[in-house]
Amino acid sequence: MDRLEARARELVGDSATVTREDPGSDVPWTLLLLKVRPVNPGARSFDVVQFGDELIVQMGEVGGQWELAGDEEGLDLALQLLESCVAGRVHERLAPGRSAVTVRLANGETFTESGYEFPHFYPIPGWRHLGRRVAYEPYVDAD
Repeated sequence: MDRLEARARELVGDSATVTREDPGSDVPWTLLLLKVRPVNPGARSFDVVQFGDELIVQMGEVGGQWELAGDEEGLDLALQLLESCVAGRVHERLAPGRSAVTVRLANGETFTESGYEFPHFYPIPGWRHLGRRVAYEPYVDAD
């Protein structure tokens, strides 16, 4: 989590707030939360929860949740997702009770993660193509 926090602060500068929380508890595993909140209202926020030896990255309203191992490979993907979020390479399809978030990494590879919230588990054919599309902006305008 230290590397993620340091990289987030380095990437965003004053274009976002970066906070780290340790909610504390009596459980034997680690629970830490990293929140990156952009100043630009058109940009996407980025959250990471370290839960034991897992990293859970959240970048969407409902979807956009990646559960990663807390090893070097998982941390590397979390860092790439963070960089893509800050660069504005994220879009989301929204439909009632569901969303699909697609992230394009710097190398061109894409990752999509869908999520559903109760009670919206019923099928909606074509929602990933017909739902409202949001293309998130970069934290800082390139101009």
